[in-house]
Amino acid sequence: AGLTKTGDTLNVISGDGITVNANDVALASSTAGDGITFSSGVLSISSTAAGDGLAIASGVLSINVVAAGGIETSSDSLQIKLNGSVAGLATTSSGLAIKSDIAGTGITFTAGVLTADASDLAASGAGGVTGTLPIANGGTGTTTSALARTNAFLAIGDSSGSSRSTIAPVLGRVVAQSVGNASNTSFTITHGLGTRDVSVQVYDMSTYDTVIADVVRTDTDTATVSFSTAPASNAYRVVLVG
Repeated sequence: AGLTKTGDTLNVISGDGITVNANDVALASSTAGDGITFSSGVLSISSTAAGDGLAIASGVLSINVVAAGGIETSSDSLQIKLNGSVAGLATTSSGLAIKSDIAGTGITFTAGVLTADASDLAASGAGGVTGTLPIANGGTGTTTSALARTNAFLAIGDSSGSSRSTIAPVLGRVVAQSVGNASNTSFTITHGLGTRDVSVQVYDMSTYDTVIADVVRTDTDTATVSFSTAPASNAYRVVLVG
């Protein structure tokens, strides 16, 4: 097979990639296809064989890996590179995952979900925070704004050493309104603080001097200030603290 006879001579039949010379049989230069070179009877990988993301050195193809790219090669495998000094991530047969040790104090980790597990606070569906933060921890000890205002008041015999009303707030609530229309001498200020225990002061809007006016705490939500003469338009500022 592969030979022919012509007279007394045997001849080698040349096929694809084979050339027959006068003295020998050799690989044909056409043997070298795309990415292969042929030189002095030797086939080698061509430098052009290294496309995007590949490198070639001494005839060996390899993957280009950026030092800070998060990818590395291990033996014959390409894999995600993890920082061993930082906990929290792991590679699994299903992919990259968060490890359970990512959950520190006050956090639980279940089936890939991190959840705040503080005993008195919980994440709400609206994306805020619900629950009760104790006063000792800087909260109000309540779950409503009304009770929060109540709990912000000092009680009788508090640490200040003096007797105080239970409706005296730790932080004063301030309501201010400009008055004057060059006609009226009396003005009703609605403060809505729910108490007559409010401090009322009036000052001149141009000189900022204190103005003495008659003040009546009409009810728990309003106060009336009166002047001997009608002030000009927005001449005075009434400030209530309670």
